Amino acid sequence: MISRKNAVKALEDFGITGEQVYLIDLIPLIEIMWADGQIQKGEIAVLEDYTGP
Repeated sequence: MISRKNAVKALEDFGITGEQVYLIDLIPLIEIMWADGQIQKGEIAVLEDYTGP
């Protein structure tokens, strides 16, 4: 398993930095939210916790 630090470094090698890394973290979360065709309250709570106020 790759550490987050090493993953961020690997992304930097492709020119992906800062806010772009933050947005990449959202992709799996959004995929999970839409996996069953309905967004659950718990999934919304996780998204809101991650993205902040």
